[in-house]
This record gives sequence, structure tokens and C-alpha cells, in this order.
Amino acid sequence: MKKKFADIRAKRKTFIEKIEKKDFGLEKERFFQREQKSLKVFLGFLIIFFILYFLSLYFQRVEIVIETKAQEVSFDEKIKAETKISEIDFSQKIIPAKILEFEVEIGENFPCTGETLKKAEGKIKLYNAYTTENEVWRKNTRFISSEGKIFLSKDKIFVPGAKIKNGKLEPSVVEVPVIAMEGGEEYNIGPSKFSVLAFKGTERFFKYWGESTEPMRGGGKVKSLVREDIENAKKIFEEKIEKEKIKKILKEKGGAEKIIPENCFVFLSSEESFSKKENEICESFELKRKGIIKSLILEKKEINSLWEGLISLKFGDQQKIFKKEIILDCEGKDFDRGIFSLNLKLKGQTFREPNLNELKRKIVGKNIKEVKAILESLNFDKVKIKIFPWFLTKIPENFDK
Repeated sequence: MKKKFADIRAKRKTFIEKIEKKDFGLEKERFFQREQKSLKVFLGFLIIFFILYFLSLYFQRVEIVIETKAQEVSFDEKIKAETKISEIDFSQKIIPAKILEFEVEIGENFPCTGETLKKAEGKIKLYNAYTTENEVWRKNTRFISSEGKIFLSKDKIFVPGAKIKNGKLEPSVVEVPVIAMEGGEEYNIGPSKFSVLAFKGTERFFKYWGESTEPMRGGGKVKSLVREDIENAKKIFEEKIEKEKIKKILKEKGGAEKIIPENCFVFLSSEESFSKKENEICESFELKRKGIIKSLILEKKEINSLWEGLISLKFGDQQKIFKKEIILDCEGKDFDRGIFSLNLKLKGQTFREPNLNELKRKIVGKNIKEVKAILESLNFDKVKIKIFPWFLTKIPENFDK
């Protein structure tokens, strides 16, 4: 059966209306879903904000950095050291002392400044064409050179007898060390012939003779030890070298935990010796002394305890000393009684350490402006305030923050 055109249009209209109704419902549902999602995000951010806010209030913190400049300080204090006490007497400024005693030998070289004429030396060959018998000639036998210079034998001369060969006398020969009779360069002669001066005017004069094949050497001006050198050496040794050497020895003896005050020692010399004799030729000579050293020695920890107490009295507990240098000078020493007067000199840098507990009590609960004013009134060199969280306007009541 054929459907009518009107029926078809009616059915189509009904179908379209159904579709439109369905799409409108979906759109409305989607709108409410978006609104709910936005609300959830907003509420989430709000919750996180309040959590962070309350956490920041709980963990709020103020950090104050204070800087103070160091100042150079120096002061002297008269103290005493005694061997009869075992503990520091702060009221009388007396510290326990010990005496270090040991044997030592110290020496030093000094120049020889005197001038003398050194004698030339050498060797000659002595010939014997006079007798077949052995002879012994005395020390300082004189030989005169062809230039007229006199030389002396340094030792006794053992002259062997001449030999007879084929009926003829064959001269014997012996080497003789000789030294010039006088000092000076003019005795530095070359190879020469010599006669025995004692035989002049006798037949022996021509039967004994000498010859040198090498030049005589060593004559001329040289340094020697004179009395003035000895006296000057003693003076310098006592005034300077002795003290310097003893200080070095005491420093090695003292060690890291001990302090030996300046010039608080005595050296009791028992023996003195010189490496050269007066008028002896030399470039230098050594002066040696043996003896006993007695020295005051102090414990470093006790010195530190004493000066810490003195600093506390002078500057208070808020002042701290660093880069310190301690110098102890001996102004009086009595080794028999064991009593020593010392000058304690302290050099260093000091800075004022703030009383943090008192400062916290002053600023706790105050607003930031008030805190800045309080800190400025204390005349610190530099103050820096760090605040967490940034919007904090006053110091937390919690003392530890």
C-alpha cells in the first residue's frame, strides 16, 4: 500500500525533534561536568594555598647575620714564675716554673787579621864527597844559595858516607827539606846551588854542596792570629754569638708544648779553647767553650690559661682574641731561689661577640622595623636580616626561630 506524502513529512518531523531533544540533553550534561571540574580545581588550589600558608606560619624563620670588625690590641702585663708552686695564682699573676739544666759545647769561627811574612820552603839534594863515614848533622843546618839566600834544614840530617868505586870516591846524596831563614817573597828562588855555611874557610866547604831542582815556594805576606783577634773573638762571642747559639739550643730543647722566655738563662763556662795559637799563620780560628746552661722553662698550657684570664678581666667575656702573639721577656732571674720576673706582651686582634640569648630576648615578638632599630643601636659593623616567609612582619614568638 502506498504511503501518503503528508504522513512521511510528519514522521520525519517527529524524528528530528527527537534528535534535537537528545543533543540538548547532552550539551547540558557537558556544561555541568565542566562546572564541577572547575570547582574541583579551584577548591584544590584553595586547599593547597591554605596548607602552604599554615605550614609557612608553622615553619616561619628569621635569620639575622651580624658582622663585627676586628681591632688590633696590644698590652703588657708584669707576671712572675716560681719553681716552688704547682698551680697558677691568678690573683698574684704567678705561674709554676721549672729549671732546665744541661751541659753543652758551643763554638764559632773568627777571621785571623794579623799579617806576617811567611817563609819559603823547598828541598835540596845534599852531596857528600868528603868522607865514607855516615854523619848526623843538627837541625837548622844553614845552606847558602848562589843568590846569597840562607835556608835552614827543618830536621836533623843523616848524611850517608861516600862510596869508593874503582879507587875513586863516589859522592853520596840525600834529600833535605829546608825553610828560608826569613820570611818574604824574595826567598821564592828558582833552582839553585848551595854551600854549607858552617864549612866556609875549610877544605870541607868544597866537598859538601847542595842543589835544588824545583823552586822554593810559599814566601810572602799571609794572615796570622794576633792577640787582638783573640780578645775581639771573646767579646763578640759573649755579647752576641753565645746568646744566639744558646737560644737555638733552648728552642730545640723546649719543644712545641714548652715556652722559654727571652734571655732567661745563664751559661756557666768551664773550659775555653782556641784552634790556633797566637802568631800562628791562619785564615780563621775557632773559639770553643764548654759549660752548663740553666734556663727557665714554662708550660705553654699554663701561659695560655693565664693570658685568657687576663683578657677576660681586661675586655670581658664578650671579647675574643685571635691571631695572637705572646712574647715573654725576662726582667729578673734568681736561679738559686727559683724566682723570675717576666713581662708578658700580648699582640692580636679582638672582636666583640654578641650575647645571643640577650639579643633574642630583645627582639622576639617585635616587628621587623623595631628589630632593625634595635640592631642599629648596638653599633654592629654589618647586619643582614633574612625572613621566611617573605610576608612575615614580625619576629616569631618561638625563641628558637
